[in-house]
Amino acid sequence: MSARFVDCQAANRLRLLAKKDRLLWEYVKDKGFTIITFDEDFEVLSQARGYPPKVILLRPGTLSASQTTNLLELNFETICEFLKESNTSGVLKLVRIGI
Repeated sequence: MSARFVDCQAANRLRLLAKKDRLLWEYVKDKGFTIITFDEDFEVLSQARGYPPKVILLRPGTLSASQTTNLLELNFETICEFLKESNTSGVLKLVRIGI
């Protein structure tokens, strides 16, 4: 991950990868984190439970680590604005286009 995202933590590093989505949701909410995911289930959770936490949904499908970093880098300002806004939706969809 780039220097801009130095505070990012992967679910597997936090030993949360095998947890059910709702347990991961509660952990992230309690810690004040944002979820970055390919998993549309977190969009459904956001619609059902509201936010926090906010969710950044990467579409479509799975990307390599470098493609994910590129997508996040290209959208850095958008992500920052999304995280600052309290009156926005709890989900930001980032779409991969020609990465």
